[in-house]
Amino acid sequence: MSEPEYSAFQSHNFQQQSPIFNKYSYAVEKIFDRIEDLAILYSVVADEESRQNIRLRYERLMQREFIEAFHDLNERLRQTADPIRQSSLRARLAKISRNIVAGKHRWEKHSPT
Repeated sequence: MSEPEYSAFQSHNFQQQSPIFNKYSYAVEKIFDRIEDLAILYSVVADEESRQNIRLRYERLMQREFIEAFHDLNERLRQTADPIRQSSLRARLAKISRNIVAGKHRWEKHSPT
Protein backbone atom coordinates (compact mmCIF):
# COMPACT_ATOMS: atom_id res chain seq x y z
CA MET A 1 0.00 0.00 0.00
CA SER A 2 2.98 2.34 0.03
CA GLU A 3 3.03 2.58 -3.76
CA PRO A 4 3.05 6.17 -5.00
CA GLU A 5 0.25 5.49 -7.53
CA TYR A 6 -2.20 4.41 -4.84
CA SER A 7 -4.37 6.98 -3.10
CA ALA A 8 -7.50 6.57 -1.03
CA PHE A 9 -9.00 9.48 -2.98
CA GLN A 10 -8.80 7.46 -6.21
CA SER A 11 -10.90 4.62 -4.83
CA HIS A 12 -14.33 3.96 -6.26
CA ASN A 13 -16.00 4.39 -2.86
CA PHE A 14 -14.52 7.84 -2.35
CA GLN A 15 -15.45 9.05 -5.83
CA GLN A 16 -18.95 7.67 -5.49
CA GLN A 17 -19.57 9.35 -2.14
CA SER A 18 -17.98 12.71 -2.87
CA PRO A 19 -20.46 15.43 -3.84
CA ILE A 20 -20.25 17.11 -7.22
CA PHE A 21 -18.64 20.53 -6.92
CA ASN A 22 -20.69 23.31 -8.49
CA LYS A 23 -18.42 26.24 -9.36
CA TYR A 24 -21.32 28.63 -10.01
CA SER A 25 -22.95 27.95 -6.63
CA TYR A 26 -19.61 28.35 -4.90
CA ALA A 27 -18.99 31.70 -6.63
CA VAL A 28 -22.49 32.95 -5.77
CA GLU A 29 -22.04 31.92 -2.14
CA LYS A 30 -18.75 33.87 -2.02
CA ILE A 31 -20.57 36.93 -3.41
CA PHE A 32 -23.22 36.54 -0.70
CA ASP A 33 -20.45 36.30 1.91
CA ARG A 34 -19.00 39.55 0.57
CA ILE A 35 -22.44 41.20 0.79
CA GLU A 36 -22.77 40.08 4.41
CA ASP A 37 -19.28 41.42 5.18
CA LEU A 38 -20.18 44.78 3.66
CA ALA A 39 -23.48 44.86 5.57
CA ILE A 40 -21.77 44.14 8.88
CA LEU A 41 -19.15 46.78 8.15
CA TYR A 42 -21.96 49.21 7.27
CA SER A 43 -23.65 48.51 10.59
CA VAL A 44 -20.57 49.21 12.72
CA VAL A 45 -19.24 52.32 10.95
CA ALA A 46 -20.45 55.55 12.53
CA ASP A 47 -19.17 58.04 9.96
CA GLU A 48 -21.93 58.87 7.47
CA GLU A 49 -19.53 59.32 4.54
CA SER A 50 -18.01 55.90 5.16
CA ARG A 51 -21.46 54.37 5.41
CA GLN A 52 -22.39 55.88 2.04
CA ASN A 53 -19.19 54.50 0.50
CA ILE A 54 -19.90 51.02 1.86
CA ARG A 55 -23.47 51.15 0.59
CA LEU A 56 -22.15 52.21 -2.82
CA ARG A 57 -19.73 49.27 -2.80
CA TYR A 58 -22.66 46.93 -2.07
CA GLU A 59 -24.74 48.43 -4.88
CA ARG A 60 -21.85 48.18 -7.34
CA LEU A 61 -21.24 44.55 -6.35
CA MET A 62 -24.90 43.70 -6.95
CA GLN A 63 -24.86 45.60 -10.24
CA ARG A 64 -21.68 43.93 -11.49
CA GLU A 65 -22.48 40.38 -10.42
CA PHE A 66 -26.23 40.06 -10.89
CA ILE A 67 -28.11 43.03 -12.32
CA GLU A 68 -26.01 43.48 -15.47
CA ALA A 69 -26.29 39.76 -16.22
CA PHE A 70 -30.06 39.97 -15.70
CA HIS A 71 -30.36 42.85 -18.18
CA ASP A 72 -28.13 41.10 -20.73
CA LEU A 73 -30.16 37.88 -20.57
CA ASN A 74 -33.42 39.81 -20.71
CA GLU A 75 -32.25 41.56 -23.88
CA ARG A 76 -31.27 38.23 -25.43
CA LEU A 77 -34.68 36.84 -24.51
CA ARG A 78 -36.38 39.68 -26.35
CA GLN A 79 -34.24 39.10 -29.44
CA THR A 80 -34.69 35.35 -29.76
CA ALA A 81 -37.63 33.65 -31.45
CA ASP A 82 -36.65 30.07 -30.63
CA PRO A 83 -39.01 28.73 -27.92
CA ILE A 84 -36.43 26.28 -26.59
CA ARG A 85 -33.85 29.04 -26.25
CA GLN A 86 -36.46 31.28 -24.63
CA SER A 87 -37.19 28.61 -22.05
CA SER A 88 -33.51 28.27 -21.23
CA LEU A 89 -33.09 32.03 -20.92
CA ARG A 90 -36.16 32.30 -18.68
CA ALA A 91 -34.73 29.66 -16.35
CA ARG A 92 -31.43 31.54 -16.15
CA LEU A 93 -33.28 34.82 -15.56
CA ALA A 94 -35.22 33.21 -12.72
CA LYS A 95 -31.99 31.99 -11.11
CA ILE A 96 -30.39 35.44 -11.33
CA SER A 97 -33.58 37.03 -10.03
CA ARG A 98 -33.48 34.71 -7.00
CA ASN A 99 -29.85 35.69 -6.44
CA ILE A 100 -30.76 39.40 -6.54
CA VAL A 101 -33.50 38.88 -3.96
CA ALA A 102 -31.21 36.74 -1.79
CA GLY A 103 -28.46 39.35 -1.97
CA LYS A 104 -30.85 42.11 -0.92
CA HIS A 105 -32.20 39.92 1.87
CA ARG A 106 -28.70 39.27 3.23
CA TRP A 107 -27.90 42.98 3.11
CA GLU A 108 -31.09 43.87 4.99
CA LYS A 109 -30.53 41.11 7.52
CA HIS A 110 -27.10 42.36 8.56
CA SER A 111 -27.37 46.13 8.12
CA PRO A 112 -29.72 48.46 9.93
CA THR A 113 -31.70 50.66 7.58
